[in-house]
Amino acid sequence: MSPDLRTRVSVAVVGLAVAALAGGCGSNSASKAAGAVPDPSATRVNVMADATTAKLAGAEAARLCAVATQRFATEKAITEDLDRRLAAVGVTHAQWKSWHDELVTSPSLATQFSAVGKPC
Repeated sequence: MSPDLRTRVSVAVVGLAVAALAGGCGSNSASKAAGAVPDPSATRVNVMADATTAKLAGAEAARLCAVATQRFATEKAITEDLDRRLAAVGVTHAQWKSWHDELVTSPSLATQFSAVGKPC
């Protein structure tokens, strides 16, 4: 992966963390009136950080730091690399996916990821 892609991935993760921390700023009553999909921050769930989420955060942080030095021939190879990293710390891809999705709505997980994911 190119350094540019690594930067975009890092920015996206940071953006998710910021969105989770910012929460329901402003009003979305106009969008609700228009029948838009409800703002996820309005129904946020703060999944508590624990030892398992620390493993997930650590594996993701290490992956983001290493991504610029790696080359993958296929998208499948990217997933296989992720799965090897997750297995090395004793978690599954499904756990990673759930954790990754919960970063958007959980300030606790976003804070933990920020602490674990120090700059490379």
